[in-house]
Amino acid sequence: MEFKIESGVPIPADARSGRTKYPIDRLQVGNSFFVPTSTLQKAKNLRASFATRAKKKSIKIVSIADETGVRVWRTA
Repeated sequence: MEFKIESGVPIPADARSGRTKYPIDRLQVGNSFFVPTSTLQKAKNLRASFATRAKKKSIKIVSIADETGVRVWRTA
């Protein structure tokens, strides 16, 4: 399969830009935030997403997930 390279195609306003609604990038060392979830599985999935994002940004975090949600602390 070949792909046509195009120029001049505008980026839609609602396109993802790598930004997130969660404040991992804005945390100072020692700060934390909590995200409520409806199930333990959703909390675990969110926790994994936070770990991936933090690793990409070279941010050290610790997080705990339970039935009520996820708490994330920045450690370095």
